[in-house]
Amino acid sequence: AGNVEIVKACLDAGIPANIKARGVTPINEVFRRIYWNEDVFTEDDEAIARLLIAHGASFCDMLLDDPERLIIDDDMKIAFCFMAKFGDTKAIRYLLAAGMPAGCTDAAGNTALSLARKAGNQEIVDLLTAYGARPLSAA
Repeated sequence: AGNVEIVKACLDAGIPANIKARGVTPINEVFRRIYWNEDVFTEDDEAIARLLIAHGASFCDMLLDDPERLIIDDDMKIAFCFMAKFGDTKAIRYLLAAGMPAGCTDAAGNTALSLARKAGNQEIVDLLTAYGARPLSAA
């Protein structure tokens, strides 16, 4: 079985998506892999992120546990864009309310809005738009 099947089996068996091991949740571990090893990020990693989020996990769970970790810097803006792409509505709501600029971009210049739109995450598109995000105009 592949990693996605293992995660799905664990979730189906009732293991919470936001369970902590050594102080880290699975979604935070996936994010670490995405953020620090983007060149080796696989479709399985993306599928696992989406699966965990669909089962109630959120990239911002660690921020909810320790709000002092919330520093709106370039790293957090990149993380915000990942959250928009993967459909983590809980994290997007939390970070927008905490002052995250809705129009921020990732390291490649993609806006959170464009990533959410491309991924079909309409609720996040609506949230970002409500907070002032606008599509980049074509040059």
